Amino acid sequence: VLADKDDSVPPLNIRPRMSLEEIARLDMCRVTGTVLATWQPNQYMLVTDEGALVKVCHRDNATHPHVGDRLCVRGYPEMSLQTISLTCADSSAASGSATKPSPASRPSEVTIRELVSDITGQSGRMPLSKPGRVIRTRGQVRDIHRQAGQCELLLGEGELSIPVDISDHADLSPSPVIGSTVEVTGLCVLDAEEWTPRNAMPRIRGCVIVIRSPDDIRILATPSWWTQGRLLSVIGVLVAILLGIIVWNRLLNR
Repeated sequence: VLADKDDSVPPLNIRPRMSLEEIARLDMCRVTGTVLATWQPNQYMLVTDEGALVKVCHRDNATHPHVGDRLCVRGYPEMSLQTISLTCADSSAASGSATKPSPASRPSEVTIRELVSDITGQSGRMPLSKPGRVIRTRGQVRDIHRQAGQCELLLGEGELSIPVDISDHADLSPSPVIGSTVEVTGLCVLDAEEWTPRNAMPRIRGCVIVIRSPDDIRILATPSWWTQGRLLSVIGVLVAILLGIIVWNRLLNR
């Protein structure tokens, strides 16, 4: 049961050299900070007043916050790769001014290949140096997935691709279409299992870029109207007209 008053819940206190087992045994605690990015379902990244990044997994019936909201969050700590998570969390508005972005929150220019490759350059393995950082990359929109309140763009470069979560800003105007070349700025979030004593090597499922506002997507180029599908359709119509003329001409000759 979540506490009703912040004072009844101790602040999150991660001591230096604290083991993962000790973190996993912590009871409910609280942090205060500013929302950096939100994504579905009920998840967001918070930068605390001390400058630490905390991933928050809200309760299903909790109010979804907005980027820039200053919150006091109460939840149960878990350790994911390189970040602390608060699960089964609840929140309330916090007093004070928003936490100033740290240097790590300023966009760093990266390519999609760098995002989905490890330090050896091998693609298909997610690096651990980018999650939690604000990055900027560009690529071609290869697909758009819309399902149950979620909206993701699949951004590609060569044979590689990475999802971009735009669920909180799905009504972008102008909206990118498949084939568009776009520049995306957002928070790089690692999609991985939580660490537990029984799961000492969490599986990394991938990473996703979460945009924070509509301004985080900039359309650089739109696809040509003459796509392969449209070209084949026009050729098909012309062939059908030509066959119709030939048949009509033969009927007249009879």
